[in-house]
Amino acid sequence: MHINSECVKVIPRFAEGWVPLEVLKRNGSAEVFDRNKLMSSVFRAVEDAQENKGLAEKAVEEVVKEVEKRGSISHSELNNLVERVLITHGLVNSAKYFLLYRVYKLAHELEGEDEFRIDPRDLEFTYNALKAMEVRYLLKDKQGVVRETPLQMLDRVAKNVALAEANFGGDPEKWRK
Repeated sequence: MHINSECVKVIPRFAEGWVPLEVLKRNGSAEVFDRNKLMSSVFRAVEDAQENKGLAEKAVEEVVKEVEKRGSISHSELNNLVERVLITHGLVNSAKYFLLYRVYKLAHELEGEDEFRIDPRDLEFTYNALKAMEVRYLLKDKQGVVRETPLQMLDRVAKNVALAEANFGGDPEKWRK
């Protein structure tokens, strides 16, 4: 199914003609909102962050209520909502994992890699730093999809600084490291 609008309007549940909530994906297709898929993603982040699963359940319920209240949501809005609610519930490290899973998945998509491990050095950044990198600094393709991880970005910047240093007679290897 292809939908041109930013989000899909939803008829109230159990009303005549009710249709399930759909989330608009980046590619323009629509997907039925799946609470279990959301719960699984959030629990994976919470488990890896070693934070409170009880708080995660409350956070997911809050996200679901907000989605139902809005009646429509895009994929990026849903991700931002999940991260904001996790942070509100004191699950900041879970929000970092949730964000990094998305960034790593997108960055490895082109390489055809389904499996990846988050580099622990990326976890040293604060959530705000990671969010700023995602929005402003990580390399994106023509469609605006993230195509590198934070550490890959730092490596890219270091290589370019080293190249500039070489042009002015400096030691590029010193700056690349």
